[in-house]
Amino acid sequence: MPASLDELVAVEVSAADGVPRRLDVGERLVFGRGPGVDLPLGEDRFTSRRVGEVAVLADGVRIVNLSRKQALLVQAGPGEPVRLPALVQGSHDGGHLLRAGSALVGSARMLEQRLAVHVVVPPVAPGEIEPPPYGISTEARVRMNLETREFMVALLLCRPWLERPDRIGRLPSQPELGRLALETANAHHLLRRIDADAESRERFHRKIHDHVKTLRGKLARHGLVPAEEVVGHSAIVSALLHFDVIGPRHLALLQDEHWLSVQENKWWNCM
Repeated sequence: MPASLDELVAVEVSAADGVPRRLDVGERLVFGRGPGVDLPLGEDRFTSRRVGEVAVLADGVRIVNLSRKQALLVQAGPGEPVRLPALVQGSHDGGHLLRAGSALVGSARMLEQRLAVHVVVPPVAPGEIEPPPYGISTEARVRMNLETREFMVALLLCRPWLERPDRIGRLPSQPELGRLALETANAHHLLRRIDADAESRERFHRKIHDHVKTLRGKLARHGLVPAEEVVGHSAIVSALLHFDVIGPRHLALLQDEHWLSVQENKWWNCM
């Protein structure tokens, strides 16, 4: 019997620069610029006061356009996004049902400006949905959300040894990790900013340091690296690869258009 969403993990919804909000079956969230919304999107006057709604159902997530002026786009993978027309008084198009996976949601301007809302939906029927080739192993009980900045930092840290099984490649330093992440995410405006301004560069490097620190702590909590010793990049990468938290299959993400689009949305608004 197919599982329903209430038997699985919660749906996650986040603004481009915010912490994910978790929703269970029966809950809904309205996002936009105006007062009274559940997920505020800043003060951009071109953003509707009520952009859209995410409602969690037993068989997926219903995404509805609440704007009377702008179409709502749902980008759930490569190719053309689903377009939900502007709300017309007295009518309702029923929205779009996202059954599993992730999507970037927003007006055309929001997607272009990397300000889209990110919706992540767990699969409703495990075993019936073909897992992506870059899915992660749960053997080590360490789970990472592939669509976070932390995961990109971990993947780029491991990349030299993933590409060279003999593990003689030099691992990147934290400043190098930050530059690689911005280049991969096509966040060139941030590259120019940290190159030109020492204070911005220092603040950005602290963010990368925090990602690595969080990763190290996650591994230590599961007993994969020593908890009370100084642990360098080589020990972190060794643990991630040995316990199959990250593997060669994840290199495919670096060519995955949807994953890159999600990461671009995350990194463009990280400062």
